[in-house]
Amino acid sequence: MSSTVKIPISSSLGAAKPFVGATHGASINRTTRMDRFLLVAAIVLLPLQEQVSILAGPRFSFSIMWIVFALIGLYVSLNRPLSLLKAAIHPVFLTAYALLIVGFLIENSHVDSEYVELNSFAYMIAGAVVVAALCRDRLSLKAVFYGYIGASIWLAIFLMLNFQGQFRGAIATSLNEATTVRDQIFRDNSLATGLNTMASIMAQGTVLAFTLTLTANSIRRRTVFLLVTIFCAVATFLPMSRGSVLMVIVSCAVVLVAYRGKRLQALIAVAILAVAVVFWVPNVVITRLVSSTTTSYYSSLVDSDQEDADGRSRVYSAALHSFPEYAAFGVGAGNYWKSWAYTHGLGNDRGVSGAHNCFLQITIYWGLAGLLGLVGVVTFAYRCIPKRCGLDPLSLGLLGLACSLLIWMQLMHNLYDKEFSLGLGLLVGARLWIWPKGVVGLASRSRSRKLPFAAGRTLPPKPKQSDELIELERATI
Repeated sequence: MSSTVKIPISSSLGAAKPFVGATHGASINRTTRMDRFLLVAAIVLLPLQEQVSILAGPRFSFSIMWIVFALIGLYVSLNRPLSLLKAAIHPVFLTAYALLIVGFLIENSHVDSEYVELNSFAYMIAGAVVVAALCRDRLSLKAVFYGYIGASIWLAIFLMLNFQGQFRGAIATSLNEATTVRDQIFRDNSLATGLNTMASIMAQGTVLAFTLTLTANSIRRRTVFLLVTIFCAVATFLPMSRGSVLMVIVSCAVVLVAYRGKRLQALIAVAILAVAVVFWVPNVVITRLVSSTTTSYYSSLVDSDQEDADGRSRVYSAALHSFPEYAAFGVGAGNYWKSWAYTHGLGNDRGVSGAHNCFLQITIYWGLAGLLGLVGVVTFAYRCIPKRCGLDPLSLGLLGLACSLLIWMQLMHNLYDKEFSLGLGLLVGARLWIWPKGVVGLASRSRSRKLPFAAGRTLPPKPKQSDELIELERATI
């Protein structure tokens, strides 16, 4: 009777070689349907982050998103403890922990110290760790992208059905008039979410839909994603948020530059998108955007008493003029909101305003030490984006999402927003599980053409038999 002896192939007849091109830890890191469902649910419900839940009392209140993240954190702690631990010690989060310690020490040294901002930032980091532990393969990242697009679509439908008709006949000739029209149109908004937050969520969905348009491998898919991009982009303009419009323009431009595909098709898609936006966006929205560039928006940083300066410019001016007072050790978050902001031109009869810039706000709170910590977090997060990201649809979308969050940081002061939890978590998760070497393989372009958004299942190539094994098999016959 003949028999066959099977010997693993290796260059030195020692340990067997791993399959070339196999995904590192694919069987261990593969996500379940429940993992992906939780990720998508957190993103689709993101527009409700400012809604107060039924668990509200006289001294406490928990938003819907806070409860959602708490439930996800409980699930991950019970079912993915090792992944959670590995994510928690990533350099992005270690730097964030150091920022929390620095913020606590400086806050404790100031009068009227208060730790609400620190607690909220800690919750944001905890949420990011949970997201990083869940997003462990390509299939989960793909589901996240569709979740962002889904959230953008349902927000766009909400705006179109409730407010599109009110733009008809609205006329404005200046920035102040356009802002007044905006307040009148959205005064009965049933969502507690602010207009800028709504617009930013739709902007992120627009960027990801635009990425899918560029990387689609068929005319039908490209057409569908282009229509979705146009729909979400037009809706992004409706809240008249200048920052969100800037997010769309800059992030899509970054994606377009990084894209390593057919340039002509990409430029045609951009041209169609631009024409559609100009054609369907109401004139009063265009007036507010154009007026922001024609008025003295940035010159008010020098002269905040200008009549044509808007509120954000006045806040920037007041913050920069007081820079020597908080540069070294800040003024403390509690002191800022209780008295300092109002006495230094960052408040009025309607209340105290934030600095509308995360970097500036952290500096006011905790000085240059706090700013250095935040820059460290951003730097490590940037390093999570894999090299040659233009070769892969997922990494290209991740680049666009990261760019949109960086722009959002320049325009808002709430560093604890859930958008940052999701963004940081996705970046760290992608670096840990999907691209552990920090670089996109050269074969990604050919794979993406055949199977775009391939799920985290990477099949090993069939090993070739060596001459040694063939001779050994013949000898046993």
